[in-house]
Amino acid sequence: MPLIIKKPSVYISALKQESKEPLHIGLSFGGTITDAQASELVDLARAIRQSKRDIKFFWIRFNEGDDSVFSAFNSFGRELVGASTIS
Repeated sequence: MPLIIKKPSVYISALKQESKEPLHIGLSFGGTITDAQASELVDLARAIRQSKRDIKFFWIRFNEGDDSVFSAFNSFGRELVGASTIS
């Protein structure tokens, strides 16, 4: 069964698992993103880039928010560059 949640920490641990089943990843950005949350998103992007586990669906939702949302997404995207497991 696909894993569909919104907490980056759960995706990070799932990416480390030895499984042939592809992941479904969903992220929701909105409101104010704290430095700790932004750091966790960067950790998730790094885990995606380094993982060999396939990601079948990857969705991102934007809600109303402040500049911290754009800053966090920018950092997330920079760390994600080069990921080859997202199909």
